[in-house]
Amino acid sequence: MRMCVNYGIVHVEPSPARWTANCTITRASFREEKHAKAVKCIVLGGTGEIGSVAPSCAPGRPFVLRRICPAAMCRRGSTTIRAIEAGLFQYISDIKNAMTMIPTDLSASRISDAVSDPNREIAASSRVIDLSVGIVVCIPCFRRPQHLRLTLESVASQRTPRSFAVVMVENDAARRESAPVAAEFLADGRLQGICLVEKRQGNCQAINAAFETAQALFPAATRFLMIDDDEIASPDWLELMVRTAEATGADIVGGPVLPVFDDDSQPWLSRHPAFCPAYDYSGAVPLIYGCGNCLITRAAFERSGRPAFDLRFNFLGGGDCDFFSRCRDAGMIFHWTAEAVITETVPQSRTSLGWIAKRGLRIGAINYRVEYKAAQGAAARARVYARMLGRLPLSLMRAAGLLTSSKAVVAMHPVMVALGSVLAAFGIEPKPYEASKIVS
Repeated sequence: MRMCVNYGIVHVEPSPARWTANCTITRASFREEKHAKAVKCIVLGGTGEIGSVAPSCAPGRPFVLRRICPAAMCRRGSTTIRAIEAGLFQYISDIKNAMTMIPTDLSASRISDAVSDPNREIAASSRVIDLSVGIVVCIPCFRRPQHLRLTLESVASQRTPRSFAVVMVENDAARRESAPVAAEFLADGRLQGICLVEKRQGNCQAINAAFETAQALFPAATRFLMIDDDEIASPDWLELMVRTAEATGADIVGGPVLPVFDDDSQPWLSRHPAFCPAYDYSGAVPLIYGCGNCLITRAAFERSGRPAFDLRFNFLGGGDCDFFSRCRDAGMIFHWTAEAVITETVPQSRTSLGWIAKRGLRIGAINYRVEYKAAQGAAARARVYARMLGRLPLSLMRAAGLLTSSKAVVAMHPVMVALGSVLAAFGIEPKPYEASKIVS
């Protein structure tokens, strides 16, 4: 049995001929990798002897880890395969600098170091974790296990030659409905990474746990993407986002989140500001407003300080808007990739007039809190307060103008946003991310 050990995904090949052919293909697909390391081969002969030999292809190039075994043994998860892998990985782990892909039982201390916060605990991990990956997808989860399965299937099906890991965060420490779904995808090898439980409930707590753990556990990772557990990534989403970051040097890349309504009787709702993407083109943009489809570089996190998402927005929401505003003020570069589409499943409860009105109030409250926080000094804060009050009469004029070309529910949005800002200025804010307010 021959194993080429570097970083990548594990594939089963029934013959050396298939392995040689695929090695060539994989070498070409990884030609652009900048963090190539020397490839080591481990050979398990018929007598069980293990030795290190020079690889027959792609020296110095990273490529997908492949295993060779008789076709009859190549069933995923077979006892024989698991035993062989366990023996090889145990041997390899003792070779200094031989590999960075290690089984989770051998990397328990590494994971413990990455998840040192007593309010966080590991719920599940993949059998093998490649600590050399340059990309991590972060997925906060809360009481949507059925849709999480769809989310993870879309992530596992990404069309990309790049190796990546996932960090999923279960934010319901009591019920933990998402953890079994995450564990299933990790256990059968469809995804590599970990699922942890963040015991402190709230939007910002979950997202901070995901990004902080990803940075600590995967020290070579430089790009961190996020998708929510009610979203589905298009097949080329990850590749498009990463390519954009590479080509533009952007610190932050955003993409559209397009609604898919359970109730399709009101298609015009997709044009409502609560559901419509911020931009309809690809290119440089001044700011992005949400993290439901984003890529953030490690450098951006390092420059913004911790926690990245301010806990004052934990139950209101808007920690992403505050984070991106701070990044903009620090001179970071934003880019939008319109082709990197994510779809969001919108239940009927979120298309009611009441929910849409509350969404407008929340956006207004977030706008006020972000601007008030950024204001330096009493005079600047007084100006923010006055500006929010002044927007209310202006919003009435704008709504009147929209009524001539839009439905009333769309026209009223500027008024609800302005009203939400005024209410927030008087200390009245919604808290939609409290567990008691969330309908699963």
